[in-house]
Amino acid sequence: MCKNILFVTNVLGPFLHHREHLVSAAREEGFSPIIMAMPNSSHPRDMDFEFHPVSLKLFQFNPISDMWFFLKILFLIQRKQPEVLHLVTIKPYLYGGLASRLAKMFGWRGKVVITVAGLGRLFSENQSASITGRAKQKFIHPFLVFATKYAVVFFETPYDKNYWISKGIINKNQARLTNGTGLNLEQFTLTKRPQNGGKIRVLFAGRLIRSKGLDVLMLAAKQLKGIKSIEFSVAGEAYRDDDDRVLPGELTQISNITYLGLVENMPSLLTETDIIVLASRYNEGVPRILIEGAACGCILTATKFPGSMALIKNGETGFFIEGNSIEEQAKHLSQLIQHLQKENHTRHKVGMAASEFVRNNGYSIEDNTKNFIDVYTGRETTAI
Repeated sequence: MCKNILFVTNVLGPFLHHREHLVSAAREEGFSPIIMAMPNSSHPRDMDFEFHPVSLKLFQFNPISDMWFFLKILFLIQRKQPEVLHLVTIKPYLYGGLASRLAKMFGWRGKVVITVAGLGRLFSENQSASITGRAKQKFIHPFLVFATKYAVVFFETPYDKNYWISKGIINKNQARLTNGTGLNLEQFTLTKRPQNGGKIRVLFAGRLIRSKGLDVLMLAAKQLKGIKSIEFSVAGEAYRDDDDRVLPGELTQISNITYLGLVENMPSLLTETDIIVLASRYNEGVPRILIEGAACGCILTATKFPGSMALIKNGETGFFIEGNSIEEQAKHLSQLIQHLQKENHTRHKVGMAASEFVRNNGYSIEDNTKNFIDVYTGRETTAI
């Protein structure tokens, strides 16, 4: 009899970029993968899994319009009867979790697995500090508790895990920890960087949004515009319905920033990169770009949040961007870049230490895959 595993996520392309190894590993374990997500420009045309496209408003919670998403998940669970339902990102694990509870009332007996890849913008300090933000959190809280009651929940940092437990969303027996999304360390190789006096190449890679600190990098680039030996690049795309997005036209107006669009060959790009910048203003989990950059020996620079703190020991495996405002952070970043340009020995030493850290502390695809497969198959000794 065929065993189905149903993955529900928001957008297909990023899901495959981060977690295609889980789909492949599940297939090797005898599961038939099914994925429900929004299609986008970066997803492959030839797909070796069953795909069910959906339409979602990613950055708005509207119970009425989201009802169709909930019903589609419920219908697919009932029709496919998956042995495992794996939900990734907040809308899927909220509505998918609710759908799974109802499906169990109808006789479904599958296992629910949730991936919390950071607390996201909904639980950011900015949201918690505003009346509307706190109202959203308070409204969603009881639904999250109900939706996740029987799930195994994976987190990328102890902070996120402890946050959910302290808020009473789950109990400690449901929680699991994994280091990032898993990286093929054979693809991301340690690269020798140019000697002192060469050009310094600075990269932002991710969704083009201000809250990831793209505005900090843009301002730092303006401040360093006259230094031709420092080059800035931005890779990624923006979602049209995201009010926080930075348009590509805003980037191309800054003469020393090269906009690369969506880059498929990140290992190649990172071999030509010296410094990674991620001045995020919310908790992202352990950002994949920092793991990838570290593996390649790039210098990591990021604001201080639990996901970056998992990788960066200041001055040893990377550097924290200091400051309480965009202007202060941009000033510190520009000073840091200029300092690192002069310190070839420091760049080499810190880059080597970062690469060694991710290679020896459970950030590989193999480590990540085992954590999930053990739960999918019931081989985990502490499985619920």
